[in-house]
Amino acid sequence: MSNKDSYEVFTIGSILNPTSSHRNSVEKKLNEISDWKPALKKALDTHLAPILYKTFSELSFQIPTDIKNGLQNAYNQVLVRNIVLQEQFVGFAKVLNEHQIPLVPLKGIYLSEVIYKDPGLRHLSDIDVLIKEESLDRVCCIMSDGGWQVKSALLHDSLHEERFSHAHPITLVKNEIQIELHTHLYNGNQFTTLTREKLWEDVHAERFLDVEIHQFSNELLLQHQCLHLHKHLFGYELKMLSFCDIREFLIAKEDIFDWARFEK
Repeated sequence: MSNKDSYEVFTIGSILNPTSSHRNSVEKKLNEISDWKPALKKALDTHLAPILYKTFSELSFQIPTDIKNGLQNAYNQVLVRNIVLQEQFVGFAKVLNEHQIPLVPLKGIYLSEVIYKDPGLRHLSDIDVLIKEESLDRVCCIMSDGGWQVKSALLHDSLHEERFSHAHPITLVKNEIQIELHTHLYNGNQFTTLTREKLWEDVHAERFLDVEIHQFSNELLLQHQCLHLHKHLFGYELKMLSFCDIREFLIAKEDIFDWARFEK
């Protein structure tokens, strides 16, 4: 199977609710695979293995047992890791709730629950949270007292320093869990005219994982996902999972998404 074909399988196979047409297309491509090991490696490298495990398990096509076990192991590992991350997020949010410090969960930690609806499907590497800039020092002190290390964000090279000054200046670290504290949605090179103050005018209160949070409008959520993907593409990193996030978000919100507001 060619590189193009494998990406087609992953693109269609990662649809959370595939139609019969989608399934037929995937089965046709799977029949063309002669060497499954590169396909498994790519599934793991792109972090799509858990979703592909779900899709492939629902097909009449029988994939090799060792490949299916590899995909299932990926699902189980993501499930265990995400349960831990969710627990850590809830603990963090409760602390901020107690101190009346508003927070907005970003990217994977939010999408995993709201869009994917299965903690084993969407790979998470860390927890991303937006807080108000004036709350940053206070949050760092509170979390430091709770045993978390407070680390300033490090950029990889001078080019990223120039083009992508961090929107998340602080990372909290404890027991190999990282919470990235964002103070804005935009990197320095994106020349946004939306101030930090205006940003918080777009939030609404919401109940999430049994804690109080704030969240942005659908239109601003999509914009953030697109800008985050652009950052990785700038570094020549093809984040297929980010494309999947955008597609599934739009499918879930298609009836209420305001494209005119998004354009504005």
